[in-house]
Amino acid sequence: MAMNGIGLFGRIIPSFLADRFFGPYNTLIPFVFISGLILYFWSLVTTSAGLYAFALTYGLFSGGFQGLFPTVMGRLTKDLSRVGVRNGMGFAIGGVAAFTGPPIAGALVQAGGGGRHGYLVAQMWAGSVIMLGGLVLLFGRMSKTGWAWAVKV
Repeated sequence: MAMNGIGLFGRIIPSFLADRFFGPYNTLIPFVFISGLILYFWSLVTTSAGLYAFALTYGLFSGGFQGLFPTVMGRLTKDLSRVGVRNGMGFAIGGVAAFTGPPIAGALVQAGGGGRHGYLVAQMWAGSVIMLGGLVLLFGRMSKTGWAWAVKV
């Protein structure tokens, strides 16, 4: 519940930053990488207070990239009559990830023998997949603007 509650601010604050200062693509990329980094630290959580701290920070940053994703998909489309198609394709890919992610994580936990080590493998997998997605976004941004980092995209 804490993760979803803070996610409200995680959707509003990055959107404000994107609109006012950086652009949606430039705001999305750091939020994805920070979310992946937080997932790597998930394995260090051992107390209830640590779990709340993890849930709040991950909820804040993952809410940021969940809220900005449709905006970025729309911004990548030059022909506005294709925005719906572009968003549909993006969410279809995200849907496949959401559909296959939990069974893969479950298989990793089982293969690791359950317990702390089994979950560690699944946690590292989650962080790595998010980081890989961040790299894809980074390369996509570079293909759009080249090495010009000051461009509001």
